[in-house]
Amino acid sequence: MWLKKTKVKTMRNDYVYLQLMESRMVDGKSKQTVLSNLGRADKVNMAVVNHLLERLGRGVHMLPPEEMALLPAKDYGVAYLLERLFNQYQIKPFLQDVILRESGSSSCYYTLFALIAYYLSHTDGKQPFFAWLNHTYLPHGAEIDYRSIKECFSILAETPELREGMLSIHKHEAGPGFVYLYRCSNTNVPLKEQDEFPVVFIQADKQRIPKEFRVESRDEIRQFLQSQDGHIFVCDEAPLLHTLASHSGNLIQYICKIDNQEMDALLNGSKDATLLLDDGDEPLLLGEMRCLMKNVDAHTLLLFWPNTASGEPSAGGPCDMFVTNTSLPPEEILRTYQSLERYQNFFYDIFVPEDLLSICRKLSTQTLVHAVMNCCFLRFFFLDMIERRVSAAGLTAQDVLFDFEDLVAAELNDGINSRVCHSQLTERHQYLFEQLGFFKPPTLS
Repeated sequence: MWLKKTKVKTMRNDYVYLQLMESRMVDGKSKQTVLSNLGRADKVNMAVVNHLLERLGRGVHMLPPEEMALLPAKDYGVAYLLERLFNQYQIKPFLQDVILRESGSSSCYYTLFALIAYYLSHTDGKQPFFAWLNHTYLPHGAEIDYRSIKECFSILAETPELREGMLSIHKHEAGPGFVYLYRCSNTNVPLKEQDEFPVVFIQADKQRIPKEFRVESRDEIRQFLQSQDGHIFVCDEAPLLHTLASHSGNLIQYICKIDNQEMDALLNGSKDATLLLDDGDEPLLLGEMRCLMKNVDAHTLLLFWPNTASGEPSAGGPCDMFVTNTSLPPEEILRTYQSLERYQNFFYDIFVPEDLLSICRKLSTQTLVHAVMNCCFLRFFFLDMIERRVSAAGLTAQDVLFDFEDLVAAELNDGINSRVCHSQLTERHQYLFEQLGFFKPPTLS
C-alpha cells in the first residue's frame, strides 16, 4: 500500500492530488488499484495521512476519526448493533428458516435485515431507502434491489409465526397481565380499502414485557377479546374503551386516560374534574406527583398534579386524568399507563420510504398492511429490547442509536481482495457496549 501524488495544472495554480494505492501481481504483472481518493495535498494533514498508511500497513482495522475521514466511509453503527442482537439471540437462523420455508432467495434475508435497520433509524419515510442504503455499510448491500424488496414484503405479509418467534425470546410470567391498545397514525401508506386506522394490541405479562403483538381493525376486536379473560386493558381514548366494552361479553378491567370532555361523556356528566377538589379529601403524595381519587358511578377517577413547593396541587386543573375499575393503587395506575406511552413512542406511525411507494401501490391492501406492520413491529421489538438493557443507566433506545450513528466503516477493495476498516471506539461507545452486554469489541473483517 502506498501514496500516489498526481500533479494537475490549471490556469492559476498547480495542485497535487493524493490517492491511496495498492499493487497486486495479476498474471505475473503488477497491477495498481486506487483504494481511496484522499483529495488535494494542501487540504490534507500529511501527518494524519502518514499515520493512516502506517496503520493500514500493519493490518489495523480500528482507526481514529481523523483517519476514517480520509476513507470512503459509510455509517455502520445501527447495523452493527442490530447484527449483534441477531447473533446473541439466534435471530438470523430463525429468519433464514422462515424465508427458506417460503421459498425465498438468499438476498431476501439481507433485504429484511436492511429494512429493519432502516426502520430503526427513521421515524418517517422522508429519506429514500436506497439513499440511506448508499450511505450505510452492509456486507451484502449490493444484493438488495427492488425485486428483493418486493419478495421480502410478500414474505413479511405471509409469515404469522414471525412475531411469535421473535417474542418467544423473552421469558414471560404466567397468568393474566396487561393489554395495551392504541390507534396508529398513517403517514404515507397508500391504503386502498381501509377507511380507519388500525388498532395496535400489545399483550404483556405482569412485568409489562410484551409477549404478543397484533394490529387489527375494530371489526376484528371481538375475536381477540375472547381469550383475554383476567387481563387489564390500557388505552388513552374513551371511544376506544367503549368499543372494547361493547365487544366484550364480560365486564373488562381497564385503565383509560381521559380529558374533561371524555370524562363527562364516560361518567354521564355526573362530575366535573375540577369540582372534585372542593370535597376536602387529602391528595396522596406520590414522589413528584400528587393524586386525588374519587369513586364515581362504579368507576374510580384519578387526578394527578405535579407536586409544588407549597404542598398544594398546582393551579389550572390536573395534568392527567384516569378512569379505572381495577383495584390497583395510584402509583401502579401511573406506572402501567407510562408503559403504554413507551410503546407508542416505539411504534405509532405507519410509514414506508418514499422511493418504495411505487412497489407498495402494486401490492394488495392486505399484503401491504401486514408487511408494513411487521416492519414496524420489528422496529418496536428491537427498540424495546435495547431500552430494557440500558434503562437502568437512565438511557433510552434513542440515546443509544444516536451515539451509534457516530460509527463508520470503509471497505477498501483492490478488485481481488477487500478489507474493512471502522471507527475506533470512544469511552462513550465502550460504556454503551457494556450496558448492552456486548463486551467484545466490534469487528467487520
